Amino acid sequence: MGKNRRKSRRPSTTAPLAVTSKESPGRLQPTREQIDEVTRNRRNRKSPTFSAAKGFEDYLEWFAASGDPFAEAYHSLHLQSLKAMVKRDGVEEVQSLAGEAVEELRALATVSINRLTENQQAAVERLKRLVEGIDPLPLVCGMIFLTRAERWGSYYEPDAMPKDLDLELVVSIVASSPIPEEWKPCSANEWRIVADAAKEVRMWAYTLNLAYGYANETSPESTFRREMLERWLVYRGDAYIAHAASLAISLARGKERTLVERFGYEVADLVNLSTAVKNLWDERLTPALTAAWDAAAEVLDETPSNIGAASANFKRLWHEGVLGVLPWAMAVPLDELESSTENARARTLVEDLSLRPGDAAAFTSVFVDVPQRTKPFMILPAPLGRAGAEVALLVHPAALTTDLHLTVEALLSKKVKNWERVRADAVDAHVLDLLLQVLPGSRGYNQVFIEMENGRAEVDGVLLYGDVVILIEGKGAPLKTAARRGGVSQYITQLKLLISEGSSQLDRDSEYVIGGRPAKFYKSPRGGRPLFEVDGSRVRRCYQLLPTLDGLAGIGTRVDRLIDWGVIRTGSRPWIVGATYLNVVTDTLQRPAELLGYLEFRERWVAHPRLMVLDELEMLSLYLYQVDLEQRLAMFDQSPGYIMHMPHQFEFDERYAYLEGRGLSVPPLRIKTTARVRRFVDELQRLKPDGWLATATAAFQIPVTVATVLDIMQKPLARQAEVDGVGTWSDGTHIILVFPAQSFARDIASMGIQQVAERHVVSLFLMQEGGKIHLKHVTFNPSRVGRI
Repeated sequence: MGKNRRKSRRPSTTAPLAVTSKESPGRLQPTREQIDEVTRNRRNRKSPTFSAAKGFEDYLEWFAASGDPFAEAYHSLHLQSLKAMVKRDGVEEVQSLAGEAVEELRALATVSINRLTENQQAAVERLKRLVEGIDPLPLVCGMIFLTRAERWGSYYEPDAMPKDLDLELVVSIVASSPIPEEWKPCSANEWRIVADAAKEVRMWAYTLNLAYGYANETSPESTFRREMLERWLVYRGDAYIAHAASLAISLARGKERTLVERFGYEVADLVNLSTAVKNLWDERLTPALTAAWDAAAEVLDETPSNIGAASANFKRLWHEGVLGVLPWAMAVPLDELESSTENARARTLVEDLSLRPGDAAAFTSVFVDVPQRTKPFMILPAPLGRAGAEVALLVHPAALTTDLHLTVEALLSKKVKNWERVRADAVDAHVLDLLLQVLPGSRGYNQVFIEMENGRAEVDGVLLYGDVVILIEGKGAPLKTAARRGGVSQYITQLKLLISEGSSQLDRDSEYVIGGRPAKFYKSPRGGRPLFEVDGSRVRRCYQLLPTLDGLAGIGTRVDRLIDWGVIRTGSRPWIVGATYLNVVTDTLQRPAELLGYLEFRERWVAHPRLMVLDELEMLSLYLYQVDLEQRLAMFDQSPGYIMHMPHQFEFDERYAYLEGRGLSVPPLRIKTTARVRRFVDELQRLKPDGWLATATAAFQIPVTVATVLDIMQKPLARQAEVDGVGTWSDGTHIILVFPAQSFARDIASMGIQQVAERHVVSLFLMQEGGKIHLKHVTFNPSRVGRI
């Protein structure tokens, strides 16, 4: 979003300029027509991917044709929900469906679970029978091609069609199947049959997941289980490629010799090999597919514009040609690895990270933790009918790209002493370095100690910037398989081991800093002079950061759930974030006021009981769009349930696709505010007057709706200030105060005005000169959050 943004037009001159507030008759308000017009003019484009992707429609088509009572009933209810969609003020809203229809589906779900489980397992067994004994190289190449030919990004959205599970299923079966005495040829027809059978397993698994959700709708534990199972089925890739590589390098820093001695390669070799394989595929696939296309066209004397417009015979011939060229394009003979990848350690690396058919344990379920997560290559025989050496094939590309840090972590955990401590220190140092880059002039410290009653306690990290302190207590363990598969008790247990301890430590550290006169920090656990001191009375904000190796399934934005589970105490607001997600934040918010404004925004909203934010990037999107959450929540004050905003992951995907050379030019993501607020903050960051940081971060707490009101109301407020000595507008949470230039300094310092400001979360102070008003000061009052 944001590439084709239309320019704002002036408010309609036919609408009245302003009306008075019903709550405060003397207070000027913009009209509904004015707000609607400005909103329409500011509305950004939708992602073209949404209109192009088939996505959930594919599931619906399968539901309709499945012959299963629950799947068909779900399909019918979904169609009813589409018919119940209405438009209000140009915005689509979903109307509540009849309660009896939903209850009927729940009842049907309850009695369908056993049958759906059996259908899923039957589909798994059928897929195993189809795969076992087939020539694996062309089959697996074909599955990689189907899965990754149109990869969108590292994540998924409701309108995407994730097929990664299909590839994992086939590769897992091949890896667990002993080599037969004789392979069966893999024709294009066999390939398509296997692909359809893998899709069938995924569809039954997804349907079963839906049934669990409807059968146990009222249970928070089952709702969470359903969320985790859905992530398991469709979520692949923990990070953007550059961020995964950066964290992987940080994990291995200082251990290069250990890696070379014990493995024969280092992390740089993994990164280089991944790049080399990608380059090989890029160089070979397009000409190979073109050759297959040209061959089919020559045989049939047919030149379709695309495969969808081709005849059945053309599709058959093209698929046969594709299956013939893919092994050449994607696999590399073992004895050519070094020369093909220009990496002398390539063969050592590949053989260490490879599986052969029959190496893995028997494949029994879609929820098996697949071996290729840590062994992303397969060593396979050359295709039938061709003489040649064994070949290496990258069957889990994410392990060397979006999940590289997890692959490196799994390798190092087996070879490095005291790995848990080493890993935590590496994560802490990595995130501290990211923050230092955005906050120039700040001071950062790793592994320091504070004086407690029972002796000194370690603090993983401290960052000092102006009157702001950021405390860091990192936890480096990745999420375990049982938790990823929806094991609620295992997940909560792991969270308590990780987050509970870290959150308690952060609470301890915060109290030490705020109460310190001064708070003294030491370099060693005993003795010595303080390394640095912090006067708690001069600390305006003290933020708590709890970085993790992975995103822990996005739990960092579900603080209400963590409190309910007893993982953290009521009132705690730690910033629990995966290190690679934090890297997206620091990439996007590259100036101090933007980053610290986000911390302010996040701490304010992360625990709201009515706001559901799926992960860190969705929280960041709410901040970037300066969404008026107070207004949105007030609109649905009497309605049960949660408010969840439309996902914006695709915007980050498009940006990083461009940066990685895979997409069109996309400008950097910026905070969407008005030109007035942007100029105000830029000037503060340039001049840095006393108190600039507090004022600039407060300015980024102004929702775009309120900033727009300020633009619309400029003239009425200026006239009111000139006549009455003050112009005001308020929605109860935010207040705009305009004073004449000659009395501005005196007025904003007066006791009465300060008391008015203290009753609001955000206060904007402007100076009136002639018919214009100029933003001069903004305050944010966190003590009023939740009390309006």
